[in-house]
Amino acid sequence: MSTFRYVGADGCKGGAWACVWIDGSGSAGFEVVENTPALLERFGDAERILLDVPIGLSPTPTWRACDLEAKRVLGRANSRVFLTPPRAVLDCGTWAEANRRSRETSGKGLSKQTWMITPRIREVDACMRTSVLAREIVRECHPEVCVWGLCGAESGGVVGPPKKTEEGAAFRLELIEPFIPESRTIVERTMAAWRRSELAKDDVIDALIAAATAAGHAHQLRTLPARPECDDHGIAMEMVYRRAGQRPEQG
Repeated sequence: MSTFRYVGADGCKGGAWACVWIDGSGSAGFEVVENTPALLERFGDAERILLDVPIGLSPTPTWRACDLEAKRVLGRANSRVFLTPPRAVLDCGTWAEANRRSRETSGKGLSKQTWMITPRIREVDACMRTSVLAREIVRECHPEVCVWGLCGAESGGVVGPPKKTEEGAAFRLELIEPFIPESRTIVERTMAAWRRSELAKDDVIDALIAAATAAGHAHQLRTLPARPECDDHGIAMEMVYRRAGQRPEQG
């Protein structure tokens, strides 16, 4: 079997990851892994893994620059980016407690949507702080920022209709297909094999977007902000995106 080269992963229900991989021959495939340690074990030979989850947490009561920059570039679609809470919120036991602590430390409350992914943020943070391998190959992305980049970020790129609509799904698949020709087949086969209560269509499409971005050469990739800061554990607080018009190398 060919070695995995690039992986894009989006969180799905129950703490699992929806993963799209691209191997050494340029072929792509899909699978679900149960958690972040399992993802690292499965794809530890990859060159690059992009995860749709905050990586690197602000050590101070301020919002991460990458979140604020992402909101800025997405313009009217800025609500598609959630602000990542400071690290102090991670050990809270309830949303009410986390919301109160967020207001005390940052001046703004914590949305319930963000609170729902806090266990995943905590799990990834633990891996990044303890695993040398994770620090070498895992980076953060945001699907909407990736779409913005693939559409032509530097020349006023767009982000398309909301991803959960049929129009939004069609827009994204058309965008991804030149990078991953199997995209539509992957979505169709995956949706036929999984119950909607376990895996959503937009989870698969977001993973495809992340994989298409991960497959860019290092010189084709950019970050928000351009010069990321690190958190108090030396982990970069960034969102990776890929410049438009670049196809993944095969072979």
